[in-house]
Amino acid sequence: MCNIRKLQFLKLLLPQDSLDSFTEPEFWYDRETQKDGDVQKRQEEKWWLPTPRVPADGLSEEARKQLQHQRENINQILKAALAINALVLSEMEVPSIYWDALPKNGRSSLGEGLYRKITSENFSPDSIIASIDSTDEHNLVELVNRVEAAIHVWRKKIQTKQMQSVKDGKTGSKSSWGLGKEGAIDPEKREMLAEKADGLLLLLRHKFPGLPQTILDINKIQYNKDVGQSILESYSRVLESLSFNILSRIDDVLHADNSMRSSVPQGLQRASSVHSSKEMSHPGLPKSASTHIIHSTAPTIMSQNKSISDFGHWNAKPVAEELKGGLQQLNLGQSPLHFGQNWSYSGNINAMQSPPSRD
Repeated sequence: MCNIRKLQFLKLLLPQDSLDSFTEPEFWYDRETQKDGDVQKRQEEKWWLPTPRVPADGLSEEARKQLQHQRENINQILKAALAINALVLSEMEVPSIYWDALPKNGRSSLGEGLYRKITSENFSPDSIIASIDSTDEHNLVELVNRVEAAIHVWRKKIQTKQMQSVKDGKTGSKSSWGLGKEGAIDPEKREMLAEKADGLLLLLRHKFPGLPQTILDINKIQYNKDVGQSILESYSRVLESLSFNILSRIDDVLHADNSMRSSVPQGLQRASSVHSSKEMSHPGLPKSASTHIIHSTAPTIMSQNKSISDFGHWNAKPVAEELKGGLQQLNLGQSPLHFGQNWSYSGNINAMQSPPSRD
């Protein structure tokens, strides 16, 4: 109930504080495509949208400040919806089809190279992320899927051994989840590996917030049997999409204003003390990244405007900040990371032909 009230509050904020404020804008739209380089490139990327136009000397200082203020507010709403969606997904039960598709040990899931790096005493999540091609979205998603699978394999083995130990009064009971290459690993070491992988996963999601949903998330949504959780997940995802689209349209207008200002002699530009707004993007992610890419220099939410964080005592502090001190270790080198070909989700999950869309 707490999350549904927060989502209803966020829904009220969007039309009242965001959409209704643009009653007499200084910008307008047309569908004619200009031939100049940057605008042409941007139009090709968003061919289905009209092109934003601004006056010849750019937006006024007041209009620009209003746009940037609205951008900050909508950015807060977006991150709040993202946090609620992530929380709901984390609380959903892992479906049996996901368990059935997992390999029998974490080494097979991660691949030999990544497994060695995680088990190393000089474990460094930053070094692991730096060793992959972050410009390829497929590599990033595959890495997240493999790490997530390894965490579940290790924790499942720990749980199985504990349950069998209680049942038989032994610590070395046999189980299909306890056999394999990692059969001799004690529960403490396995939990340590799971915690390391958790740290890597959190850092990946912090550095690349625009990644599509993982195989685990898609399975949870598709096979979830809790109606309340399904409503919360769908509701928060719709708010994500709406706020992200509004945010993108604001960025398009600010980008058009920056382009116009750069083409006008400096002495003829409108006086403005507002910093230039950069196009919202994330290094390393292609334009096809599904949604929710927050500009890295955008103001941190909940730090300036307390209206959302005070509602229900919600706290959106990035989890990666809590790990920062403990995860900064020695580098492992920058050799390219290879996952290996022993196991992949594409050959193990057969019911994913038409997964739910995140849009």
